[in-house]
Amino acid sequence: MLFSATTVILPELDLQEACAVLQRLGYKGVELRARRIPDQARGGTYSFWGNHKNDLTPERFLKEARSIRKLCDDHDLHLVGLAPMARADQLDEIKLLADGAAEAQFGGPSGSVMVSRNPITIRIGPPKGYDGSVSYPVLYQEAVDAYGKALEITRERRVKMIVEIHCGTIMVSASLAYRIVSHFNPQEMGVIYDSQNMVMDGYETPKLAVELLGPYLCHAHIGGRRPVPAGKDAQGTALWKWESCALGDGLLSMPTIFEALKAVQFSGFCSLEDFRVGAAEAKLKEAMDYLKAIGVA
Repeated sequence: MLFSATTVILPELDLQEACAVLQRLGYKGVELRARRIPDQARGGTYSFWGNHKNDLTPERFLKEARSIRKLCDDHDLHLVGLAPMARADQLDEIKLLADGAAEAQFGGPSGSVMVSRNPITIRIGPPKGYDGSVSYPVLYQEAVDAYGKALEITRERRVKMIVEIHCGTIMVSASLAYRIVSHFNPQEMGVIYDSQNMVMDGYETPKLAVELLGPYLCHAHIGGRRPVPAGKDAQGTALWKWESCALGDGLLSMPTIFEALKAVQFSGFCSLEDFRVGAAEAKLKEAMDYLKAIGVA
């Protein structure tokens, strides 16, 4: 298996520091958070969804794509892909991200080609989330139409768009993600299999899920998640909340997930998402030690 980490979970590290830590601990790739820091968070405490030491906006990524790609190469890390906040109906934003990905994928000094060992992907969300206010059939058709238009942009630039199985969307399971991407060419569009999200919403048996995704399966997110009691409501019904935890302590068996991925000859990256509060390097090391202990790294 090939393992990377998303810089979303490394808010206290700049890109040079992140690459150095990942290389030192034995990771083979990096997934870049390409997002704008919210104005109200800028200059504040570093956090996953707020301020980041590595302020990598989509604009900055496009401007520095070649040097960022070289930094990854110098640390023997695959630039796995981009994790922005763009939606499929934000075509100008998608063009900006796709131009940057194409520059990192194919651009080079004096026009030389820097062909990636793996294609650089761009995660793009659906136009709207799911909160029950708009029916699924309406949201589904809007998503299919929007992704079709977005693909005109990414296809022209020879970069791959991917969707993530994620809570609060119309793609909370492998089968719901497949229902959308099956309209398109798997060479141009793929799926992030995210077991941590499916613990909370959309669980499907891992082997069944990855078999269903077939050629659309191109990336995976791994992380520990488990339910904890949150009291009871006024009628006595148990309430639950979800917390991040170490890979080996999660509700889902990581060895079972890796066995399922291996059975379908998955050749993409598994990218660590650990949203526990704590030092980044310690979490990265703990995860790699565990992956080595179960014989997958």
